[in-house]
Amino acid sequence: MSGEIIEVRAASAIGLEGAGSAIANGAVGVMTSGRYAKQSAGNGFPDAQFALTCQFSVAPIKNSIIAVYARPMAVDGSNNTQAPEATRPTRFIGQFVVNDVTTQQTMEFVANDLPWDAWYYLHNVNTGQQLPVGWSVSITPRTFKAAP
Repeated sequence: MSGEIIEVRAASAIGLEGAGSAIANGAVGVMTSGRYAKQSAGNGFPDAQFALTCQFSVAPIKNSIIAVYARPMAVDGSNNTQAPEATRPTRFIGQFVVNDVTTQQTMEFVANDLPWDAWYYLHNVNTGQQLPVGWSVSITPRTFKAAP
């Protein structure tokens, strides 16, 4: 129907990390390709779907959390915010809820109103296990618009 609100997604996902380093339980790790600027990489779309794929060697605690934080850049035109820490997230973006399995798992969430330009970090909040080497995170920009 013309004029109704529809979801629009970017043509493909953007990799923020392809083979992440290990992150200890309770620690924060940066995504090595984790800088995402929505004005250039995301077509200005304000929202995005985040996806994490990982495989634990030892089963984590069921329903535990791996959080995503952002470190917004050039917030006043030139100065960056501080990098997030385990006890002080700079800007909380969302969280993945972990299953208690040792097989590969893929989790997702949708975040709204992302920072204009930021580096992204994972916080292994309380899985009880190290997040092993090799995890990946992708982001698919999205927005809503009126249907033609």
